Amino acid sequence: MADRQPYRPAAERKAAIIDATVTLLAEEGPNTITLRRIAERAGVPHPLIIRHFGDKATLIRQATFGELLRWTEVVRDHDDPVAAFVAGFRYLCTHRVSGAAVGLAVSGMARPQFDQDTFPVIDAHVELLTAAGMPQRAALDLAMGGLAMIGSFVAAEDWWLAVGRFRGADARRRARRAMEAQIETLVEAGLARHGANRAE
Repeated sequence: MADRQPYRPAAERKAAIIDATVTLLAEEGPNTITLRRIAERAGVPHPLIIRHFGDKATLIRQATFGELLRWTEVVRDHDDPVAAFVAGFRYLCTHRVSGAAVGLAVSGMARPQFDQDTFPVIDAHVELLTAAGMPQRAALDLAMGGLAMIGSFVAAEDWWLAVGRFRGADARRRARRAMEAQIETLVEAGLARHGANRAE
């Protein structure tokens, strides 16, 4: 008689599948992973993924959207729009799959299904910027521009390290701090241009 896996509640199996998907996305990206490899990593039978999620695109969409929501929570923990951008950047640097999720979402491969024109993290930044006095359209433009800048750095951080000629044991820390300074300058300039105020 073949070995049978111990019973696990459906919610626990689905969480394991999502976690395995997130891990593999962070390690390899979406193009090389397969449902079979996700099943092996999650410790579940391959047909179970089909039953719970349907197909790879749906699974990746749910996994990446969950990452976007976690990133959004980090942004919403701050009242100051500049600090929120920096905190979001730091989160992406240490949670690489969230950076991958942004790329997938923007490319359309993992566009989440929800009744909004933007993504939750953009909405969080826009809310902070408009609360500081920035007009809605300007806040949206700044949020999208800032996130594009952050996403491009995180997606190609090793390349930026080489191009910027950062060397030494603390090279990554210095490169990230340089990007934080650029983020701060961008957001502060946008706020100043519209006479908006930062939270004290």
